[in-house]
Amino acid sequence: MGLVAHLAATSPVSADPLATYTPPDLFDLGSTGLGSVTQFGFDVHFRPDTHVAGSLHEGTFLIGPGETGTFDFDRSNTVNFDRIAALLTDHVDGFIEFDIIAIGVGAAGNGGLESQELGGLLQGRSVDVLRLIITENVVRQLPSLPGDELDYVWSPRFVWEVWEGTPPPPAPPVPEPAPVALAAVIAVVLAGRRARLAARQ
Repeated sequence: MGLVAHLAATSPVSADPLATYTPPDLFDLGSTGLGSVTQFGFDVHFRPDTHVAGSLHEGTFLIGPGETGTFDFDRSNTVNFDRIAALLTDHVDGFIEFDIIAIGVGAAGNGGLESQELGGLLQGRSVDVLRLIITENVVRQLPSLPGDELDYVWSPRFVWEVWEGTPPPPAPPVPEPAPVALAAVIAVVLAGRRARLAARQ
């Protein structure tokens, strides 16, 4: 079940985010030690700031393997929100990086100039919430030859949204069909097809 952390509305609800960041399809982290990792992090930072001094969370936002959900961050619950918000709305086209972190193993980052990663500059706007939507958070074991050390890859699927005002409540996840229910649906579809074929004969 996914986790949901949503802030109480303190400003008008917005219809759409100011900007969205979606990582590339091959954004992942591979390591032999990933199989034993119990904490994963997602962060945002600007260069030339260090990951600690200039990151959104300073490593304080961590979730377990398999956990997904929608997480909202603002100045009331996030260490460096004001700093990141100021860098997002100044007149400088800075280098922004989005990080995935496997505690005890390592991290990977992807980024570029704000205008490229966010589709434009947010100069003069107000950044009130950064929303992280994680839809997949699974470590997979890669195929290996007999005698080789086991290797793993973590390829999370997520999106960062930048909001002015209060974002709407996150949409509930769409449940996957249960095996029995899915089998029943297939049976009904097949029965309908057989009935139509019989009527044509």
